[in-house]
Amino acid sequence: LYRRLLAPIQRLKRQASEIALRAEVAPVQWDRRDELGELGEHLNDVHAQIDGLFGQLEAQKAELEKVALHDPLTTLPNRALFMDRLTQAVRQHRREGKKFALMFLDLDGFKQVNDTMGHPAGDNLLTQVASRLEATVGQYGRVGRLGGDEFLMLLHCEPLSQQALPLAAQVIDSVSQPFKLDGREMSIGCSVGLAFYPQHGSMSALIANAGVAMRATAFNQQVAQSLGIS
Repeated sequence: LYRRLLAPIQRLKRQASEIALRAEVAPVQWDRRDELGELGEHLNDVHAQIDGLFGQLEAQKAELEKVALHDPLTTLPNRALFMDRLTQAVRQHRREGKKFALMFLDLDGFKQVNDTMGHPAGDNLLTQVASRLEATVGQYGRVGRLGGDEFLMLLHCEPLSQQALPLAAQVIDSVSQPFKLDGREMSIGCSVGLAFYPQHGSMSALIANAGVAMRATAFNQQVAQSLGIS
């Protein structure tokens, strides 16, 4: 009775429990052709189907997270993900005392590109800018798109006080190089602003202060251009 009935039933219960727990086990081999053997083979099929469904769900979840947390055009982190990384940087500062800088970048003349060449050209330009920013910042920080033609960069370069300004100059130089749009080269400029944590305020004030610095830079550039100063 135990060999023919009780032991197979216990085996079926273990098999069902493994399915419920999503345990990574090999299919159970059933060599009997009665109702219990058929039930065991059916459980093997169910296990495989459940694994496939969970695999699809995990893939869909990853895709949804990517869509929710990344800019669909440039694939850069969007505002939500960038703010999360900024929060992590603040927590790291509280634990380890590690300072960081925030760079705010705005493209000059982007509206003119959209107006004269069309929005597809503008999207192409934003994609190229994003690639250049990632290549320039590289190991020193993370790049995110705030929206429109505005980008944010979280900088962890060491020593921060000596590296942040040269890195900002490299970013400006990189964006100032000609872009190829619709088969022709076109040059644009950009304005950047830097804010340092914790010198320039709390996390909530950091982006605002970097934006103020960026707008001051843009204003100074406009004044210089109007006076004929390069």
